[in-house]
Amino acid sequence: MGKGNVDAVFQKLSRLNCMQRSRIVGLERARADIIVAGILILKTLMELIPAETITVSGTGLLYGLALEGIQPFGQASKIA
Repeated sequence: MGKGNVDAVFQKLSRLNCMQRSRIVGLERARADIIVAGILILKTLMELIPAETITVSGTGLLYGLALEGIQPFGQASKIA
């Protein structure tokens, strides 16, 4: 996901109130109140690093740790 996409998602979600965000398909209702702050943190990190893109995954941290554990050291993942 590019910096422009992150900005667009931030702009869209920051215009909505928490109730409106909670109705978005794919966004966990429990995250509706914190998603805008999380994207703002991401935007700030992308500026500080600097990074033009990020990798977005629908899987969780545990999946990433498991995948890392089964790969030979130093090889990048081709799965997902």
